[in-house]
Order: sequence, then C-alpha cells, then structure tokens
Amino acid sequence: VLGLIAGIACAFVAVAWLLPTMPVNISFFSPIGVVQRNVQTLVNIDPLVAQQVGQRIVSVYDGNTILKSGVYTQNALVGHAIFVSSDGWLALYAPHANMNDDLAWRVIDNKNIVYKVIRAVQDSLSGIVYLKINGSGFRVTPFLDAGSISIGNSLWAYANGSWQNVRVDRIDTLVSKKTEQPIWKRMLAYNENPKLPIGTLLVDSSGSFVGFVGASGDMLPSFYINNQISSLLTHGTINYTGIGVYGYPVQAIQSSSTTRVVSGWYVTKSRTSASKTTVGVGDIIEKINGQTLAPLRLAEQILGASGSAIHVTVFRNGEESDILVPVVSLKVR
Repeated sequence: VLGLIAGIACAFVAVAWLLPTMPVNISFFSPIGVVQRNVQTLVNIDPLVAQQVGQRIVSVYDGNTILKSGVYTQNALVGHAIFVSSDGWLALYAPHANMNDDLAWRVIDNKNIVYKVIRAVQDSLSGIVYLKINGSGFRVTPFLDAGSISIGNSLWAYANGSWQNVRVDRIDTLVSKKTEQPIWKRMLAYNENPKLPIGTLLVDSSGSFVGFVGASGDMLPSFYINNQISSLLTHGTINYTGIGVYGYPVQAIQSSSTTRVVSGWYVTKSRTSASKTTVGVGDIIEKINGQTLAPLRLAEQILGASGSAIHVTVFRNGEESDILVPVVSLKVR
C-alpha cells in the first residue's frame, strides 16, 4: 500500500484561563492521516495532462558528477523542478543541497535541451531552492490551494519519470500539546507509507501543482512558492513578512464564571508588549484582517497578508480590541 500521511486536525480542545497566575492549558485529539494508492478504476493519468505537466517539469543534475562521456547518470540527479515563471525561474525541493556547487547544476527539459543554472536562491523555511536559467516562453505551472484538498481526492505523484496514483484517505496535524511555536509555522503534515522519494511532485487530475514530498515525508504545499514568487521576480530574494509572535492555538477561554468559545492563537512570546497598537504576551489573536483565525492554516493567513500592516483582533482583559500591527521581516529558520 502506497500512502501519504496528511495533516489537518480533526478536533482539538483548548482552555485558556484569564487569571494571571494560572497557565493556558491545551490538548489535541487527532487521527492518523493516510493517503494510499488509489484502488479505484482510475489507474492511468490522462495522457494530455501528463504531456502538459511534462512540459513544465525539468530534471536537475549535479554537473560535478556527470560522467566524462557526458552521460547523466541517476546518481547525478538532484531532483525534479517545476517552472514558476516564463523567463526561467524554477522551484526544486532540495533542503540539503550543497549551495556551493549550485552553479554546476544542469537542467534538462522534456526536449532534452540542457541549460546552465545562472542563479540559485535557497528558501531556508521551506527547503525549496529556486533556480534561474536563460530563456523565455517557458510553460508556467498552475498551482492548487492545498486547503481545497479533502478526503477522497485523487492526486498524482511524479518521480523519476513515472506517475503513481494516490488518494487522500484521512488527515492529521503537526501540532502537539501546548508546544510554543512561531505563528507562521506550518501545521499540516502529509506523510507517505511506504516512503515516496523526497522531492516527488504532486499534482491533481488537471495537472495543477499541489506540492512536494518533503524530507520528513510530509507534503510541502505549493503555497510557499506562491507566497515568494513576487519577491523572487522583483528582487531575486526570499522575504517572509508577518507578525513575529510565538504561542499555540486555543479554542476556549474560561474565566471564573463563563467560558468563551474562540478560534484563536494564545501569544506566549512577542517582540512587543501589549498596548493599543501592539500585540503582547497573554493576548489571544482571534482575527487576521477581519477573517476568523484558522489555526491549522495560520501560516497562509500570516505570511499571505499583503501591505505594510495587518489588522489584528485580539481578546485581552475580557474585551476584543482591533489593532493595526506593522509587518516585519521574519527570521524563518
């Protein structure tokens, strides 16, 4: 059985005490998520889709390990990349790549044309490496929002020239009990059993890119590429912005007499103190730019916010407050 472990929390419960001397308590209850080989009649990818996706995929090889005869062996393969711009920017999942040798890499497209890598930019948060080759008119990969994937969806996995059909069966979460983490950290996990190769490309039935299989076997959603395309094309750099707070998600706030149901983020660490214009420790963030918090998709809500400031609604001292918080560059190691 080929499987991909996926992650969305089925249910989690948290109780936050407002008394200053009492800690916030949180507990999670999640099923194991599995994406397994599709046993339905759909066993072959649509040939037209395979052809179209093939035009957007390239193979990346380490030029230092290419044989003197010019033969590109499997051992020289760094991975498969997708076009993210028509002028030659590519996205490759290679978290452990030796960036000192990146310009020795060679890119081969579906027509067996070889390109030299002229620039490489590494994203330390996602593990994606962006490569630039000379050229224009390349076919750009469309992206699918991973949030639209639900149980029962069929996906196609591409690695080493072959396709495998997989199906989302169940969903799980990366969040552990009361573990402090940055608000922008990814909380969804997609693992496979047995393991798919790291860097495997995942697309839906129409050929839209869903994500890469990551180093831990979990799926890295296409959101991280979409989030950085503008910065990459404009400045040639990776730049994540948002609000720099740490904490964990909560679902209820209990005072001495009442319990308030929320979908929020309890702040345990902040670079600022709580005020009329800043978020601080003890605040519970309930909304981002007017939208109710989706705890398991916070990375997208925070990192995907545009502009120089984010409208944040916090619950503080028994009341809701709206704060305009300036965005900052985040150290996302």
